[in-house]
This record gives sequence, C-alpha cells and structure tokens, in this order.
Amino acid sequence: MGWSRLSFGIHKGKTLPEVMFKDPDWFFWAYENKKLNIEMMMNEAEELFRKARAIRLPGKYANSMQVAYLRDITTGKFAGMQLVVKGSYVNAFSSCSDVIDLSFPRSLKSYDKQAYKSVISMLKQIFWGNSRCRINRLKAEEFFNNNANFKL
Repeated sequence: MGWSRLSFGIHKGKTLPEVMFKDPDWFFWAYENKKLNIEMMMNEAEELFRKARAIRLPGKYANSMQVAYLRDITTGKFAGMQLVVKGSYVNAFSSCSDVIDLSFPRSLKSYDKQAYKSVISMLKQIFWGNSRCRINRLKAEEFFNNNANFKL
C-alpha cells in the first residue's frame, strides 16, 4: 500500500505508519475524533487502526509467549508491557493477549505519552532486537504493509 502524507497538523508531511511509531497517542486521538476524514486518508487510517490493534508476535515468540499489559496497582495507569510465558499468571492488575495492541494504553487513559514511549520501545525490542532503533518512514511503512505481522 502507498501511504499518503499528512497535509495538516503537527505531523504534517509524515505518513500514518510514521506517526504510529513516533506518536501513537496522537494517531488514536485523531482517529477517534475523525480528524482524518479525508476519504483517502480515512481508508488508510482504518487499515492502520485495525492492524495496530492486532500485531502478531514474531515467530520466535509466537508459540510460547504472550503479551502482558501491566497496570499500576495504586493508580490503575499503564505501567508497561512485557512478554510472558503463555498461560502464566502475571498479577490481578494485568491483561494478557496473544497480540500486541497499540491502543491498549488509551483504554486506561485518554492521554499518556509516557505509556506510548514504553509500548513503542518494547515493540522495537521484540521486532528489531533494539528498543532504541530508529524507525524511519520506509521501515514504518514496510512494517505496516507486511500482513504477516498482523492477526487479522
């Protein structure tokens, strides 16, 4: 898929996959508030929204691991994401899934940039082996264009 560049806002000139790796909180806000309602952009946003909530764990983790979304026991806020052995008990303040859902922090709090920094760092660690690797436009688009990365 060819991705259009945003023609407005703080991410003007970037494609939606780029935005997802740099500021997923903004993407989910814009999607939920219909800020991406230009027809072509909305189609891309819907595809990205669907994929960002169903990221398949890579092969080396797929059969034995699952994602645990952790919440702070006192505040209920997002406290991190980690891989755990399938079927293991983490704690009562966690949710487990066989896919990475980039929208999860937003389900706990509508604005949480720190939570998204943590999620994107973990995603980079899982897929590229380095939580600090740089994801440019091409790498972001390749990731979201590869349907093997998603459980749809």
